[in-house]
Amino acid sequence: MGSDMCLADSAVGTQGSFVTIFSMWNTLMGTSLLAMPWAVAQAGIILGVAFILVIAAVNLYTVYLVTKFAEETESKVKVGEVVEFADVCKAYLGRAGEVSSVFISFLTMVGIVIVHWVLMSNLLYNIVHFVYSYIEGLHTDSYYNVTIHNDKYIQCTDESLLHRDIQDSIWSNKTSVFTPSGDTDLFHKYWHLKKTVPFFLLCLLVPLINFKSPTFFTKFNALGILSAFYLLGFITYKTSRWGFHMNFNQVPGHYARASFPTLTGVGAMSFYFQSYILSIMRHQKNPKNNVRDMTIAYICVALTYCYVACVFYCSWPMISKDCIDQNLLNNLIPGDPLAFVARIFIFLQLITVYPLTLYIMRVQLMKVVFGSIWPSWKHVAVMNIGVVGSCLIFARFLPQIGTIIRYTGSFGAQSYGFILPSIVYVKAERKKGTLTFFKVLMHVLLVVVSFANVVGQFFIK
Repeated sequence: MGSDMCLADSAVGTQGSFVTIFSMWNTLMGTSLLAMPWAVAQAGIILGVAFILVIAAVNLYTVYLVTKFAEETESKVKVGEVVEFADVCKAYLGRAGEVSSVFISFLTMVGIVIVHWVLMSNLLYNIVHFVYSYIEGLHTDSYYNVTIHNDKYIQCTDESLLHRDIQDSIWSNKTSVFTPSGDTDLFHKYWHLKKTVPFFLLCLLVPLINFKSPTFFTKFNALGILSAFYLLGFITYKTSRWGFHMNFNQVPGHYARASFPTLTGVGAMSFYFQSYILSIMRHQKNPKNNVRDMTIAYICVALTYCYVACVFYCSWPMISKDCIDQNLLNNLIPGDPLAFVARIFIFLQLITVYPLTLYIMRVQLMKVVFGSIWPSWKHVAVMNIGVVGSCLIFARFLPQIGTIIRYTGSFGAQSYGFILPSIVYVKAERKKGTLTFFKVLMHVLLVVVSFANVVGQFFIK
């Protein structure tokens, strides 16, 4: 999602356009990449691709507005003073605007860290399960509902769909294995995806979330690059072996589906970068290239999302695509060695990203509310307990990353990324005396569409 954040430590003006573009691309290409095939399956491939491109364009425009207003605000403050979007909201909308922007940003990042915790729980569970099965000499497919497509193992949680596709002539050369685990040993009793693993994560993360400086974790940003490119290569390899499995006549929903708000919600979070753009752009060596670099970065991200979603969707070895999971790695059994490596890469990345995200949340919230980024260890502890507690609740009772992403994206990312920049724009243009009916109409329409996207989330399963 546009949420696996980076935090540059370099001096001002030290990075060229290539580094800027790559930093944006790497940061935006986050955990939403895992949910994109599922989101496109909910919208239909034609409508899905169209929405991805439109959402990318709108986010690019509002990101541009954020950088533009930041430059204007920066010219009015003390030399060397760092300007964030909260400062822009304060300048144009007053104290209420500043508090609102920080509050919305904080809630959005709460959704982000919840997704991270759910995903880390899932990854850790499958990583340990793979190691346990290997040591014990067990066949992993004996614990899951698995279909064997030649030597390519996949999972489908809906057995009725799996049986229906297997009976189709296209699946005439495939066999199925349905031998769910009946183990009651201590491992399966204490290593449970929902009941125990999310709590075991506390042992790893609690020591890391109370640090005062994020320097250690920013040095691991390369893990994001490695995991993202490995995942792209992994998906390319897997889908090339699956082949093409589409039948537009048999499944008209391949074109478009009424559940498309799922994708618009996920897309709002996937391209969300308004909170982080200033941290990257203030290090740009040639600020005049900002618009060009942002445009190239968003094009790269949009094409990456389209590639992963479309290739996985079209190659998924079942004519029905309803079995595509919210986490595409869940469609591959833990016994798949290549999927095992992908899970390790992503898990290690999230272990460094999660504490860094909490640091940024703390800085934004504590600075506005208490005037200090570290008012006391008690303040920090209360915030961390609240955030981690929320993560545990969702990991235990609603471990669905796609669902969390779409609600967080429609509520938080759109409020911060679409609505606030639109309001600031209208306010700024009115102050300059250049506000026209067309400008008001376009930005009011953007706000209305954002609200419609929120409402739409409640009308789909």
